Amino acid sequence: MNSGNAEIGDMKRRLWLRAVYARAGVEDGYQMTVACREAGSYLSALEGLRWDRYEAGQLPQRRVVDMVNSVLTGTGSMFHEGPFDLPVWEVLEGNEKACLKQVDHFLDYHYKNAGEVRLAEPLKASWSFLHVQFAEVKPGEDWDLEDRFRKVTACFRTLQADLTVRHLKLDTNVYSLVFTEYQSSSDSEVPYSASSLLAAIAMWQLAIKCPVKSFREHAQYFLEGLNQGAIAYEFDEFGKDISEYMSVLLKNSGVVGKDNLLPLPMPGPRIGDKF
Repeated sequence: MNSGNAEIGDMKRRLWLRAVYARAGVEDGYQMTVACREAGSYLSALEGLRWDRYEAGQLPQRRVVDMVNSVLTGTGSMFHEGPFDLPVWEVLEGNEKACLKQVDHFLDYHYKNAGEVRLAEPLKASWSFLHVQFAEVKPGEDWDLEDRFRKVTACFRTLQADLTVRHLKLDTNVYSLVFTEYQSSSDSEVPYSASSLLAAIAMWQLAIKCPVKSFREHAQYFLEGLNQGAIAYEFDEFGKDISEYMSVLLKNSGVVGKDNLLPLPMPGPRIGDKF
């Protein structure tokens, strides 16, 4: 297991324990052990499990996770998949198949003609997230790639100018400012979800391997901004852990994020192609 997978394994362990304790109505391993020993308790089937060892860092075996899930339904998916039954762990690991599937799911949800577009021009796939969140493209609207890209580029530059003037923070990531705007506004909800942000992480995982430097740089800039509040916010009590791990991935990517939202060559290589 490489260091990245080891870190994810430890995060899985911690969040699994948190989910188990919450579901059981206890606060820690000691209380869980006591609860499992109570005569007639529905938790008695879990008596004998060494919660202290799991708290100390030992990863639970699959049979243990499944056994606990048979008593505390729903806790198994936290370990096997991730928060909110989303494939968080596979996406964080950069599993290409899982990342493509998450991006596809996002496109299918937001665009009627996603089946036609699919990832025909995935050099701009990251922008599909931007279209929905910041360019006021209504879910279900057809996606004409070049038209949307022109509009979203103009929208981005207008938004950038507006936010930097109001916040007087010329060096602040625009996507971070957008989240701050939504969060501080009493008139609108933050237009994100854990699922859409996981799609953004998946897009970054794929885009970071793209041979076009300007695209890698903006994909980096894009996710750096989302990781300055939005990811931690939308993943609720699990957000801090995921955001901190993403900070490490972003730092170690070797890419310097830039707000160079520029027209990209068409046609281009597809995300997932071998370079």
